[in-house]
Amino acid sequence: MKMIRFLVMAVAFGLLLVEPSYAVNFVCGEDTNGNGAVSDPGETASCALTPEGPLCPLGASPCSASRTAATCPPDGSLNTASDRCEAPRIFHLHRRFLIHWHCPLNYTYDGAGGVCVATPSCATGMYDPAGDQCLQGYSCPLGSQYSCMNNAGTYQCSSNACVDLDVAPPQTMTPNLTSYQNNGQADPATGLCQGLVFIFNGKASECRPAGAGTSFFNCCSNGSGDFLVFKKYCADAEWSTNASKDAQSCHYIGDYCKTSWPFIGCVQKAQVYCCFNSKLGRMIQEQGRGQLKKFAPDGQWGTTGSPNCVGFAPEEMQMLDFSQMDLSEYFANISSKSQSQINQGMENKVNEFYQNLRP
Repeated sequence: MKMIRFLVMAVAFGLLLVEPSYAVNFVCGEDTNGNGAVSDPGETASCALTPEGPLCPLGASPCSASRTAATCPPDGSLNTASDRCEAPRIFHLHRRFLIHWHCPLNYTYDGAGGVCVATPSCATGMYDPAGDQCLQGYSCPLGSQYSCMNNAGTYQCSSNACVDLDVAPPQTMTPNLTSYQNNGQADPATGLCQGLVFIFNGKASECRPAGAGTSFFNCCSNGSGDFLVFKKYCADAEWSTNASKDAQSCHYIGDYCKTSWPFIGCVQKAQVYCCFNSKLGRMIQEQGRGQLKKFAPDGQWGTTGSPNCVGFAPEEMQMLDFSQMDLSEYFANISSKSQSQINQGMENKVNEFYQNLRP
C-alpha cells in the first residue's frame, strides 16, 4: 500500500526516478581549465530537459531539501510504516447498556486494520511519504539566484546557463586566406608570369584542433593515417595543411576563435599557418624577411584574420644575403656539399631566374 501511494505521490511531485532527457538545441559550457575558452573535452554539454526548464549538467550541484514535521488530527499519531495518521476508536455506553463505537473528529474507520485513519497534513508544502515529512522546497548551495530543477528525480542547480542554438545560432569567423594565391596570366609561349612575380610565395592555411566543432577530433594532425576517418570530422584542406606541417614547410601565425556560442564563449579554435612549397622555402622566408625593411621589425606575417604569406619580389631576392642565413636545419641531411657551396648555388639560381624575367 505504501509503495502504491509513493508512486502516486512521486508522479504528482516529479520525484519518480527516470533517465534524463536532453534538450538537443540547448547547450552550455564551463571553462574548467581557465584558458578563456570552452573548447576542450568536457567543457561543453547538452542541457538536460527538466519540468522546470533546461539544466546544464556541467558544475551541477545537488539541492538541499527543506522539510517540516507533518501533523495529524487530534487524538492520533503518524504511522510512518503506513504513511497515515492512526487513532483508536472511542466507545460510549448508551442506555440499555449498548456500546457505540466511533472515530475521533476527522478520522474514518478502516475495518481491515481495525483502526481510525486520516491523511497527514502540512501547514505549508506537500507531504513526502519517502521522508514522512512535509517538503517545503529546495535551495541551491550555489546561491539563491539559481533554480533547483528535477533532473531525473534528483533536484540540482547549475551556475552555467543554457543557450538555445536555434534562437542564438553559433557565430563563426572566416579569415581571409586568399591573398597572393592567384597565379595570374602566363605567357602561353614561354609559361612565364606576365604580372607580378613572387618567389617562395606562401599559402595561408588553417586547421582546427580538438573542439566542439570537430566532435573533439584533432584536425591539426594526420596522425591517425586514415583519411576516411579524418574526413568524417575535418575538411579536406586541413589534411593538406597537416601534410605541409609534417614536411616542416609551415610558419605558425597563431590561433583564433573559429566558432563561439552566444553567452557561453569560444567552443572551437583554429590554428593559422603560412605554408610554403618546401622546408627550404619556409626557412628562407623566416630568415629573409629579417633582412628586408619591408618586413621590419617582426617579419610582418599579418594576423590570424589576414595572414601575410607573400613571397619575395625578384629584386628583393637579389638583396638577400644567404651567407647570413642559418640553414643548418635544411643541410642536416646533406653532406656532399658544403654550406657555402650550396649558398652560392642558390644565389646563382636566383640570378638566373631574375635574368629570365627580363625582356
